[in-house]
Amino acid sequence: MILLGYLHRVVFAGIMGLFLSSAVAHAEQLVGKASIAVDPMVLIERDESIEIAAMKPGATFKNMRSLGALKHRDLLVRIRYSEERSGVKLADEIELLPPVYFDQRMSFQHTEEFTFYFSGAGKGAHLLIDPRERAAWEAGHLPGAVSMPQAHLTEADLPQDKGRMLIFYSDGPQSSTGHEAARKALAWGYRNIKFYNEGFAGWTSEGNIPVVSAAHVERMMMSGTSFLLIDVRSAVRIQDGHIPGAISIPGETMERRDVYIEGRPYQLPLVVYGDSDNDPAAMRTAQRIAAWGYHREASIGVLDGGFESWRKSGRQVEKGDIAKNRNVAPSPASGEIAYEEFKKIWNKRDGKILLLNVLPSMARHFDWELHIPVGELYNRLDEIPKNREVVAYCSIGMQAQIAYHILKRNGFNRVRFLYRDPHIRYDGSISE
Repeated sequence: MILLGYLHRVVFAGIMGLFLSSAVAHAEQLVGKASIAVDPMVLIERDESIEIAAMKPGATFKNMRSLGALKHRDLLVRIRYSEERSGVKLADEIELLPPVYFDQRMSFQHTEEFTFYFSGAGKGAHLLIDPRERAAWEAGHLPGAVSMPQAHLTEADLPQDKGRMLIFYSDGPQSSTGHEAARKALAWGYRNIKFYNEGFAGWTSEGNIPVVSAAHVERMMMSGTSFLLIDVRSAVRIQDGHIPGAISIPGETMERRDVYIEGRPYQLPLVVYGDSDNDPAAMRTAQRIAAWGYHREASIGVLDGGFESWRKSGRQVEKGDIAKNRNVAPSPASGEIAYEEFKKIWNKRDGKILLLNVLPSMARHFDWELHIPVGELYNRLDEIPKNREVVAYCSIGMQAQIAYHILKRNGFNRVRFLYRDPHIRYDGSISE
């Protein structure tokens, strides 16, 4: 009997093992950038499409402890799932794709280590090489970096002195472009090579300020791209000439409200310029803006060479007065409703809007809103009427944006989201 029981357990374990192996083998997977991650939800960008994943209870995290590791980084992840519900992938596993490491003995592993060398003992003693495509370098690069796209890199592009330190970097720890360029240099006999592993993404995520080329700024102007161009020079210097479309905000008078509206950043690319490369005011101003957290919402850069470089390149210059106020609006995300528009509609009190609170928990409940945590939304869609306009909200817009995408792909055509808490009182009126 004991032997028979043992055999039963062995057979049962074997069958379960085959079942589980089969389930894993048939699991689907997708890879993309995690643009928003708020437990238990992840919004994943893939080329031109957006996917939504919800982490199942007990889901496995690989190379990360929690979804908090994805905050503000746009990192590549792999989701494995075997079930999909209401357009949401129910994930059994999320994997942060591992960094593509260069030889550790030849690497700056972390931004702190690189910054210490870059701004200290190694200042000026190296050649910093950006091997990304030229357009990426123009849109933003580390101060002092020269553009040498890996695809076209030849030995003739590098210094004749093969003992000089060459430092390479790329987009981020998951990119191999810089590694390929560094390996070329090694093959050509360069002996003193270093690689900055966290790259451009790691540098900027810490609030460090990249340099933006005049060519990129000019392209944004020509294409009609909305961005903030801030001139921090004195009024006298501005009268003598400034870049078209710039606004004047002297660095010493810069306040948070100059780049924020309604408590949120403009979410527009922001470029600051001074007189020249030797003018520290532009970098100080950009660093101050980054300290307010603006770099987590949109790019910040300092114009390479400042105004003098712009003028000498023959690009358009205006003289005389310059605007002192912002002439652009916050760049709305797809599906967003502006707060001012929301207030006008809400104050009519005609019941046309259903306010959907997607925060994870609520200590208070109001008659004028429906509360469904974003992590439960895909299971509770039948509670939301399709004949009313739905406005989703949370505290800072991330969960509301995920809710918007869930509802849109399930046939809710009249849905938008707020990027902030609407601040509605107990009586239903808006607190100004």
